[in-house]
Amino acid sequence: MNNRIYFFLSIILLILAISCENNNSTPDPNISEIQPESGPPGTMVTISGNGFTSDISSITVTFNEMDADISSATESEIQATVPEGAETGPISVTVGEVTADGPNFTVEPKAPVITSIEPESGSVGTEVLIKGMNFSTVRSENIITFNGVQAPVLGHSETELLTEVPAGVSDGPVSVEVTVAGKTAPGPDFDVTPPLEEKIIFVIKSYSSEVDDDHDIYTINPDGTNQQKLFDTPEDEAFPTVSHSGTKILFRTAVSSDSYDNELHISNTDGTELKKLTDLPDFVFTGSFSPDDSQITFSSGTEDDAEIYLMNVDGTGLTQITDDAAFNRSPKWSPDGSKILFTCGEENESEICTIDPDGSNVQQLTDDNIQNDSAAWMPNGTEIVFSSERNGPYGDIYRMNADGSNVRRITYKDEGATFPHPSPDGSKIVFMKFRDLHIINSDGSGSATQITNNPDRNIFQIGPPDWALIEEQ
Repeated sequence: MNNRIYFFLSIILLILAISCENNNSTPDPNISEIQPESGPPGTMVTISGNGFTSDISSITVTFNEMDADISSATESEIQATVPEGAETGPISVTVGEVTADGPNFTVEPKAPVITSIEPESGSVGTEVLIKGMNFSTVRSENIITFNGVQAPVLGHSETELLTEVPAGVSDGPVSVEVTVAGKTAPGPDFDVTPPLEEKIIFVIKSYSSEVDDDHDIYTINPDGTNQQKLFDTPEDEAFPTVSHSGTKILFRTAVSSDSYDNELHISNTDGTELKKLTDLPDFVFTGSFSPDDSQITFSSGTEDDAEIYLMNVDGTGLTQITDDAAFNRSPKWSPDGSKILFTCGEENESEICTIDPDGSNVQQLTDDNIQNDSAAWMPNGTEIVFSSERNGPYGDIYRMNADGSNVRRITYKDEGATFPHPSPDGSKIVFMKFRDLHIINSDGSGSATQITNNPDRNIFQIGPPDWALIEEQ
């Protein structure tokens, strides 16, 4: 009897256990919808369905078999992030040991991002480096535009694109954009400047009251053609130099009949927006632009005591950087901006020196006790050209390393060659001789070529020159 009771009780308990197990079981996971259905890596995707759990540690989400990070989960919704490296394919959710496959998720490329462009201005043909991220490693998949005008892709990687300003784009600030796989990244504006042309700029000065005695600024092609007056003012201009952008010109102008009453002026290369930069009690000599055109260095004083100064290009921030009671003059900024080259010493016993822009570290490069003058940097920044009377009383052009070593003679005529200035590519040098301009190879090979034709050297002086890339007129 007892055995029968135990048997029936066992059967009842087994049925109850099975019933409880069935009542406590959860349904298998099921995916009903995903939102969004496409996006790049890093996109947050909401997976809707049922049979999920709030225990994130018990869930695995994959995008085409690549595990994804899960941000939150409930029994009916999971939020997961598309992993880096994922490819288009099905989304799967595994709860415990049961996996549910969902619809395909389309993995899109990440949108490109532009962080900077270098340089920020230039004329048509200027090379521009675009830095950023998510560019394509396939050249043809990168589309670069300047105000809608497509530009060539000269170099490409995931983080950098090399291009050039395309023909047909308008002058002034323009938008730069990069499009990859239909996604466009806006960049900072690029300032398209007018085209630059290689010119030699100089002054024609007359010494006779019988002719126009203004000192006017002219340009001429390096081959001696197309000499023309750049602009006309009633004042006497001297020592013109062009900004590195080719858009501004700095020169000395007489402000009264007193030959020692003059100041530095700046204007556009067509003479517009003329502005006086200095108002100093002493004579102002030559000046030059810093490599980024933000500052100007110049000399001012008397023929017994002139010093080197710096100021901002708008005339503010005047700072004296030499103070040695010498005739310091003709300062020129080095191409990298780290040094200023100038003539130091007395008028007829002068040397070539350098100084840091903060006024420290003065270095004398020559030591001849004769007249060394009118030095200029070669474009490579490692060499200097200058005029010197070391081999005769009338002077010739020389070239040396930036530390004063390896001095080489460039001209041999002993005919008063002075005020040398190299071409933008450093292959030639223009200089003043007998009140005319001449050009010679910068290594001294070949013969010098006269490019101007002074009608009367007793009346006119042509020079000193600057050789620059200048805005087309």
